Amino acid sequence: DALAFPYDTVPRGTVVVANLPYAISTPLLFKLLSAHHLIDRMVLMLQTEVARRLVARPGTKDYGILSILTQYRAVPSLAFHVSAGCFRPKPAVSSTVVVLPVRRAPSVSVANEPMFIRTVRAAFAHRRKTLVNSLRDEGFSSERIMPALEAAGIEPTARAMIPYLIVLVV
Repeated sequence: DALAFPYDTVPRGTVVVANLPYAISTPLLFKLLSAHHLIDRMVLMLQTEVARRLVARPGTKDYGILSILTQYRAVPSLAFHVSAGCFRPKPAVSSTVVVLPVRRAPSVSVANEPMFIRTVRAAFAHRRKTLVNSLRDEGFSSERIMPALEAAGIEPTARAMIPYLIVLVV
């Protein structure tokens, strides 16, 4: 079971080459990224939709939790697309191979990594809601949200964006 495997036991310098099961690709990718100190690079075949999310830039419709947390620990790039015609039986989805060199240090410096990850997940949990409502709905207290937004110069009506999250967490 790939989700139950203890990735913290792989040797330092491991390179992961895999066709991830599409149904569990996101949680499995997060497990692999949690072993960032042991894995040097990943070459993964994923559903194209997921691959696009990994490399998405801020402000695009594909940008979200997966983009931020992947780019925090790796430098993803699309390598090539794999035609559905290459498979038997032919799948209903397209596939893309991505290369993810793992960063030795995260893309941004945060004082509290678990809080950073929790904030990213909370902010994007309800994409259409304001940042205030999304954070509140995910268990952050109003007493902490409003002063943090004010101190960071973020309007209470703003929606989730990575520059806001970095300021809030740091």
